[in-house]
Amino acid sequence: MPFFESSRDLSIALFMMLFAAILGFSIIYVAARWLKDKRAPRIVVRAALSNKRAQEDYVYRQRNTAPGMRAQKRITYYVTFALESGGQIELRVSKPQYLKLKKGYKGTLTYQSARYIGFERD
Repeated sequence: MPFFESSRDLSIALFMMLFAAILGFSIIYVAARWLKDKRAPRIVVRAALSNKRAQEDYVYRQRNTAPGMRAQKRITYYVTFALESGGQIELRVSKPQYLKLKKGYKGTLTYQSARYIGFERD
């Protein structure tokens, strides 16, 4: 008696193995990225806030929503700092931080990898 009784059984088994492999690699990738960011040194530099932007995205839902209520707006806030060394860095921030910061502010920026830690004005 063969292990797979039909080609359909084989297809299902291959699909499940492929899905498990993709899921496993995704989990490993996210965990490795998190560890790398967590282990990165905190960098403190003099900087000036050069730009702010808010990016709107829509998250679509399929179930448990009334007709016409399938999209939910999500806003992500970014600030760009001009570093004293001549470079620039764009970091994602929360809404309260975004509202508190104004273009042209100068001070000390603290960040870790791509994570905003804080900004102290002069």
